[in-house]
Amino acid sequence: MRVTKSFRLDGELVRLLSKVSRQKNLSETAYLSSLLESSLKIEPLTQNTSSITMDEDSFREIVSQVNKNGVEILAGELARRNVPSEFEALGLAHNLDSIRWYMKEVLCRWGWFKMQSGSNSELIMFHNYGLTWSIFLKSYVSNMIEILIGNHTRITIDEKFVEIDPIERAYIDRTDPTHLPEIDLLH
Repeated sequence: MRVTKSFRLDGELVRLLSKVSRQKNLSETAYLSSLLESSLKIEPLTQNTSSITMDEDSFREIVSQVNKNGVEILAGELARRNVPSEFEALGLAHNLDSIRWYMKEVLCRWGWFKMQSGSNSELIMFHNYGLTWSIFLKSYVSNMIEILIGNHTRITIDEKFVEIDPIERAYIDRTDPTHLPEIDLLH
């Protein structure tokens, strides 16, 4: 349902809205609607949090100094601690569509990676933060998938990407006790 609503905006903000929406080849209404929708959907997660912003080079340098085994353990603990409450706060179901939405609308928005779907439904996360960050992402995402749908999936990493095999192949209906897992998490 579409509703017409008018707002008063600062002239400089309107100029910037026009410029950016043209660059993205979107109407001002479509671009503003997508920004509002994205911001409002993840608002429950940002109410009680603070964040640190820094340039990519500084972040990459910090991450490169972290113990790789320690970061893998930390990522798993963070996923177990945060993912269930974040999904609840966002009203997300524990399913594949919600996992994809969360990765795109929350983790991408927070700058963890840029994401695309591959030709075979695999998800590929790109970043410029090095192997240690790939290890962090692999552990966080694999733990998230296990927590939410009870399965493991194959994840391949490199210094600049993390590739998740098609989750559909890894998804196993937990309501069917006769179906045993066929895909294991690579270490």
